[in-house]
Amino acid sequence: MNKLERYPHIVQDLKICFGQPCIKGTRIRVLDIAIEYERMGRSPDQIAEAHPGLTLAQVHAALTYYYEHIEEIDRVIRAERKLVEQVQLATG
Repeated sequence: MNKLERYPHIVQDLKICFGQPCIKGTRIRVLDIAIEYERMGRSPDQIAEAHPGLTLAQVHAALTYYYEHIEEIDRVIRAERKLVEQVQLATG
């Protein structure tokens, strides 16, 4: 079974968000939903409301995918955060 077959709301395509897992039909990455939930303390309902056209089912699918791939996605979050810090230092 293909990894994404278990997640009908999640797609991975190199042409969309550089191949990072996204919610199907959007450019919203799974890690964006995870950040809103875990680090910003938003509820799934609040996340769905903040993104017009996003369903609660899609938010829950993204969170399910996140928790089942937490190490991989957290690694990307850390790398992106480090890149932002480097750019901030370079542009002073």
